[in-house]
This record gives sequence, C-alpha cells and structure tokens, in this order.
Amino acid sequence: LLAAGRLGEARAAAEALAKSWLRVVPGLRDGVGYVVAVTRHLDGDLDGAITALRSLAEVRDRELRYAVRSLEAATLVLLDRDPARALLAIEEARAIAPRPEDVLVEAHALRSIGRIAAADALVRDAPPVEAATEPALAAAASFFRGAYLLRASADPTSLAAARAALESAEQAAPGTIYARRAEALLASAPASTPEARDDDADDPRSSLAPQMIGRGGSRPP
Repeated sequence: LLAAGRLGEARAAAEALAKSWLRVVPGLRDGVGYVVAVTRHLDGDLDGAITALRSLAEVRDRELRYAVRSLEAATLVLLDRDPARALLAIEEARAIAPRPEDVLVEAHALRSIGRIAAADALVRDAPPVEAATEPALAAAASFFRGAYLLRASADPTSLAAARAALESAEQAAPGTIYARRAEALLASAPASTPEARDDDADDPRSSLAPQMIGRGGSRPP
C-alpha cells in the first residue's frame, strides 16, 4: 500500500496491525510506527510525523534506523526547524546507507547553519536519481535538488536546472508533499533569478517552510 502511494490505507493498516496480536513480534511495533510516520510525512502532516518518530528514537534494527533518521532529517528540513538536529540525523543515516536524497537533505541543513560552501559542494557532486528509484524517493531527491538550486543560485542555468528538478518532483509522486511543494515553488519562481545576495535569510527563496504551500493554488499540508 505504501509503495503504491495509498497512504491513508497504509497508515490504517499499520495502526490496525499495531493493535493486533502480532504486536508481540519483535520489531513489528517499530516497523508499523515507521509506516505511520512516513505516511504522515508524505501526506504533509509534518508535525504528526515528528510525533510518530519520537517513539522510534531507540530503534536497534540497522536498516530501520537508517529510514527513521533519514525521515527525521527530511521532515525537519521541510519544517525549516532545528537544522543542527537535522544535520546530526542525516549524518547518522548516511553513515548507514547513503542515498542521493540524503546528500541533498544534508546540503539544506548545512546551508541553514551557515556552512554554505560545504552545502554547495554536496549539491554539485550529488549523483542523479536512478531510474529504478521508487516514486516517493525520486520525488524527494528531485525536490530537494530543485529547491536548493532555487534557494542558492542567481545563475540562469541553475534556475533552469531547478525548474527541471521541481517539475520531476511534481510528476514523480503526485499528491505527496513533495509534489505540492514543487508546484508551489514553480508557481513563485522568477523567470530569471535576481542578483545573488549574501543575506540568504532575507531571500524569499531561502525557506522551505509550510507557508510556501499556499501559492499557486496548492492545498496546505
């Protein structure tokens, strides 16, 4: 259900499983807890995702811990909240199993704490998304790349690349938070970028916070 993008059904199934007799199976509660968190994230309920992730702080399974820490970092970046914590989470995730979208999430966290050169280098060297990547992950990678290029660059070539990445995110997983945020950024992106500014905090392109969703007819998260 989750892989098919049927997020509400996946969450309901996970919650039902957590209440069944199978909850005694080791690791099952952590697994269904992650499904609840990731479906809330993809639906745009980012605070709900953070709440669900709090119960998974002590996950022992290596693969699930990767998924939990990666999701935590991506959620905090989308919330534009606590970049230092987001950076710690994504560094731990990348130490377990690096993926293209993780590199891009780390770049956003680095830029938010002022490590701009390191962030720019990560985006420049980030590998492309593989064709076989599942839709939600492909949308995340494309969104974070496009949002970063739009946020950081005044070069017309980078703006074109940003728009292409955001269009890919919009198409990869329709209805998810990444498609909706990509739509909002595309609607508000300038036809040509203004002159680069040092004061990134005052640049309207600098934030990925939820208020951007309201532009371009997108529904709120």
